[in-house]
Amino acid sequence: MNRDFKDTKNINRDPDLLDPSLEVVQLGVWRVFLTKQASWFKARCRRWRILISTVKRLTIDFYTLAPILFPSLCLSTLFVRVAPVILWHLFNRCLFMIEIGLTRGEFDTVAIINAVVARVVFAAVVAVISYWSRKAEFIVQTRIIQHFEAIVFEWKSRVDLSTSEAHPEHDEEDVIAGHDVWYAYRDLVVGVGRTLSIISQLFYVSTLTHTGKEALIYAILFLMRPLAKDLLEPSLWDRVWIATSSEPNFNRMASLKSIVSEPEYRQEINSNGDIKEYLCQEYLKARNFLRDVSASYPAAQYSNRERVDLAVLSELLGDLHMFYCFASAILNPSKLMVSKIAMLPRAGDLVTTELDALWVDLRDSETNLASVQRVYDLVHADNTRKDGKFDIPSSDMGMSLAMRNVSFSYPNKKPNEGALHDISCTIKPGQLVVIVGENGSGKSTLLKLFTRLYDCTSGEVSVDGTDIRDYKFGSLRSATAMLTQDHRLFPLSLSENIGVGNPEAASDMCLIQESARKGGADEFICDKLAEKYDTVLEPMATNLTSHLFYTVDDTPLNRIYNNFGKKTQISGGERQRLVASRAFMRLTTGKVRLIVADEPSSNLDPKGESELFNNLIDERQGKTMIFVTHRFGFLTEHADLILCMKKGRLVEQGTHDELMTMGEDGEYFKLYDLQARVFKSDI
Repeated sequence: MNRDFKDTKNINRDPDLLDPSLEVVQLGVWRVFLTKQASWFKARCRRWRILISTVKRLTIDFYTLAPILFPSLCLSTLFVRVAPVILWHLFNRCLFMIEIGLTRGEFDTVAIINAVVARVVFAAVVAVISYWSRKAEFIVQTRIIQHFEAIVFEWKSRVDLSTSEAHPEHDEEDVIAGHDVWYAYRDLVVGVGRTLSIISQLFYVSTLTHTGKEALIYAILFLMRPLAKDLLEPSLWDRVWIATSSEPNFNRMASLKSIVSEPEYRQEINSNGDIKEYLCQEYLKARNFLRDVSASYPAAQYSNRERVDLAVLSELLGDLHMFYCFASAILNPSKLMVSKIAMLPRAGDLVTTELDALWVDLRDSETNLASVQRVYDLVHADNTRKDGKFDIPSSDMGMSLAMRNVSFSYPNKKPNEGALHDISCTIKPGQLVVIVGENGSGKSTLLKLFTRLYDCTSGEVSVDGTDIRDYKFGSLRSATAMLTQDHRLFPLSLSENIGVGNPEAASDMCLIQESARKGGADEFICDKLAEKYDTVLEPMATNLTSHLFYTVDDTPLNRIYNNFGKKTQISGGERQRLVASRAFMRLTTGKVRLIVADEPSSNLDPKGESELFNNLIDERQGKTMIFVTHRFGFLTEHADLILCMKKGRLVEQGTHDELMTMGEDGEYFKLYDLQARVFKSDI
């Protein structure tokens, strides 16, 4: 498992996380955590178990995707790997004939011409097959990439928040790329081809020797160096490992590089002129501390830990076949042929080179196939939260919601770090509910439990008198419209960004424009944006450049490059209006019974906020509405129920008038009074 470059500082800090079965090695700037050394045989068995189980499934998938091209491509790849041995044989055949002709003083011209023609024809056939293989590989590779990226896409689209946060390693951008799947299998096919090539070379060597015993000796001598190198040279690839950079100065350099490289820091750097010089000085200072500390890849540093005497022994073993060849020539001069003396050492070099490359192919294939297995695991991975069995009942009234002794902790948090503690409340159908409280008091978490983005750790959340976990996710989502400040715009056109609120009417421009009007986005879309509803704010494109393209001059090519993926800038408030428009579009489905809004107006001015809330309340008929807000005013004073949160607990609930009667001892009174005094001071 090659999962280096991960931040394992928690492991560094917490000794309880270190298992005694692990070994810790410091390699330059890297601290490597790895499994204890297994035997060579066990390591190979583990490698082949991974290969066989995954390759079997991959072969079936590949064959299904390309039933003719795939097997043809595999056969052609094997042929191309073995072809050099045949070409080498044909060349040596010409060489033998010339040597015999020189010895006898007479050349068999026809035989020599035939041998040359045979080599030329075979070389042409190899070239044609290689050409076809490259073209076929593009087609097969594309099918495989699209198939496996669709698998990952499907998983990412259905995984829930709890599963994602409990297993963040599965939700990375690079879970596995489709082309990695193909190259994992291709490395294996090339490895099989190399194996056939090695066998062919050893067989051909037997034709150059005088006896079967001599051929066996040469075969053993050819294999001595690769086998000794594999046995004697330490390698991380036979072990499971992770690595983290433990050198503070190396980490500081990475932090400083991110500051000058990432766009979100650009404004701060440009607005603070003094910071530029400081960052440069600090970067050079950190670099000076690392002049003699290696930052090379951990596996490369680990392999370099072998003893010098073993390294010398390994190299000498690689020359044994040459020494044996020369000794045989001296001891048996009557059987001496110059061409054989030239060919046998060359054969040894070819076998050794192929074996070295074979180990690399198998190692890379094993590493990639382990990642491929993760993709197959994703296909069958269930969300941590189980789906219910019932549909939300249809009704012309809003939902009734209730919590009974609810407590909740986010995944990977300790129980004493819970976000909610012993919450009990009841929301009647059609009520307008406002949740208030300081930052971090649990307001947003309440909404996530009401909409079952998470399940409570203990207690019960019910909808219309039934445990929320008994309802199907799809039915619950269809009956809910959410509007939060965290909602993002998609890299799609603005019309589609709004239209996906109701996928069945995503192309209905009348509904889209009406939803945009209610969300407050129609005016700036039509007046400010040249492409109006066809505008894509952040277009996605895969832009590739030549490695020679480095100019910053104003050239035609550079102007095209600078326009790739050019973004359209809008304000935070305008983005929030677009998100609100999507929520209004969702209401056009006619299925929504619950509207949930979490700080939907944080970036809006008072006028925009008032218009948004009024438009939302106009949609109140037959719906329960729950708002989270920091701004006390219209919503709180007209709410049917206010839930006041503090440090994860529901400390007060009631109407505005009821809570205000508690006076200075009441939490809601304090919050309302504080905001009122701040508002007056601003005036």
